[in-house]
Amino acid sequence: MSRLQLAHLTFIGTDVPPASLDFGSEMTLVRGPSDTGKSFIVNAIDFLLGSGGLKDIPERAGYSDALLGLVLASGQTVTLQRSVRGARRIGLFHSDIRNGPLPSPDEWLAPKHGESSLSTYLLDILGLAGRRVRTNLNNSTTELSFRDIAHLTIVDESQMQSETPPALKGRYTTKTRELSVLKLLLQNEDDSEIEEVAPRQEVKKLSAARVDVVDRIIEDVAERLDGAPDVDQAKAQLDRISKAIEDRSKSLQEWTKRQDLVATSKVRNQTRLRANRLRAAETSTLSGRFALLQTKYESDLARLETIQEAGNLLGYFTKGACIFCGAEPEHQHNNVHHGDTTHLSESVRVEMEKTRQLLDDLLITLDDLKDSQQNLQVDADALRQEIKREDQILIEMEESIRPHRVGLGELLTARSSLEQIVGLHEQISKLHMMRVEVAAEMTPGVAEVGSGMDIRPVNEFSQEIAKRLKAWGFPDSAHVRYDRTAQDIISAEQLRSDHGKGVRSILHAAFTVALAQYCFDRDLPHPGFIVLDSPLITYRAPDASETDGPDRDVATAFYNDLQHNFDGQVIIMENTDPLEDLEVATVDIQFTHLLGTGRYGFFPTTVG
Repeated sequence: MSRLQLAHLTFIGTDVPPASLDFGSEMTLVRGPSDTGKSFIVNAIDFLLGSGGLKDIPERAGYSDALLGLVLASGQTVTLQRSVRGARRIGLFHSDIRNGPLPSPDEWLAPKHGESSLSTYLLDILGLAGRRVRTNLNNSTTELSFRDIAHLTIVDESQMQSETPPALKGRYTTKTRELSVLKLLLQNEDDSEIEEVAPRQEVKKLSAARVDVVDRIIEDVAERLDGAPDVDQAKAQLDRISKAIEDRSKSLQEWTKRQDLVATSKVRNQTRLRANRLRAAETSTLSGRFALLQTKYESDLARLETIQEAGNLLGYFTKGACIFCGAEPEHQHNNVHHGDTTHLSESVRVEMEKTRQLLDDLLITLDDLKDSQQNLQVDADALRQEIKREDQILIEMEESIRPHRVGLGELLTARSSLEQIVGLHEQISKLHMMRVEVAAEMTPGVAEVGSGMDIRPVNEFSQEIAKRLKAWGFPDSAHVRYDRTAQDIISAEQLRSDHGKGVRSILHAAFTVALAQYCFDRDLPHPGFIVLDSPLITYRAPDASETDGPDRDVATAFYNDLQHNFDGQVIIMENTDPLEDLEVATVDIQFTHLLGTGRYGFFPTTVG
């Protein structure tokens, strides 16, 4: 998308030296004391771009013509020429002109929009020629003029501090047109396709009917408020009840915390009791199994003792003649008498000893299990007693909490009723405002188009504004937004118009910078340059010390951001000096207001 750059502003005349100022392609800062011509430069740029008049200041004496150099997208420089007396024609030179005497222009352009006008010439360069914007309630449209855009890119000091929203000029009858222009820039969507609606008389009838409907709704809401306290009384009662609810809630929270602690302890004890029962069951099972093993060991011992006694009685385990064949020991043979009978006796003895040892160990284990069962039973009894005690505590707590809960419920019911009353009062207030707005629509030539803006571009534009303010160190920038209903910036839950002039200035600057960058990022039509007059001088952050001049941190961040993060041309007029060195690409022009020291002001001489 084509853009423009301002190359220079020059005043020439007879017997006076040219007064000229060259602008950088990126940022130009013109700084110095008051009455050195800074605001006049802004006025002169606007004048050469088609505004109605040029300020008549003493320093201008002797100068007859003003020249404005423009750099086109092709790189060509053209020059606009206009008589300081505001002649009916504006000269266009297809070259860079900075000195007189002036030759005849290559073209003559009319200052007001129309065929062969400056406006048509500029809009054609920007790709906006022929666009139409809505002007009133009847959907009447008119062709876009460059003057419809100029106030969005050239912002003088009075605009910067004005309570009027940045997109508007402050005239009620042109509000619809100005908002249509903003919609055109944000959405690249004009109003050429909308159809003109009913005649004015029909609109009046329709508006009157809508007023009647609103009146009926107001009456219905008023009936619902019959006998209710007024809005101030309701709000006062609501504040008191809200405080009581807060106090009651805190008390309940303390009770609930104590209740939770007891309940948590009870759950832990119940878990321990279940584990105790499981352990007791396991112990009982082991005891049963070990009892069976004990019986087996005792049976084995009895059997071995029987074997031993029988062997002794029969003499089987005694040395001497073989009981089977009568052979004497010296005549006995292992292969015949099956070994020494004393070996069997020893085996029976060893087996009995081993079985007794196992039985003894088993009895010790059984005693341990019995002790464990007794301990588990003791622990289980203690846990049951503790759980029972905690149950009783929870019951007592619940009885103590119940009145608090009942009281809180009553307070919540009362608060809900009062909130409904306050809501009805606010509804009536909004209905009265709606009635005023509907009645205002009966005034010819005025309509709102804010609702015609799409929410997505408005949200993205809000984000761009917040992004700029964050980069500048503006407090709570994340909650700054552009409201399409109010058509103004909202900061700290207040409209820009409700803030002081310092905040109004910085917010207006953010609006202008953000709108330009929004268009650049999306390749949407925009003049390509912005001119800001005194955006910082009156702003001071809430925590800033009482020093002269603007907030130091914000000023430094402001210049850094525009030098590094703005893709167009920006020209700034300020009274104070920057606190840090500017970039090499930045054109820094200082006016001293001191004769013989530096550059006095825009004009090389002054009238003494």
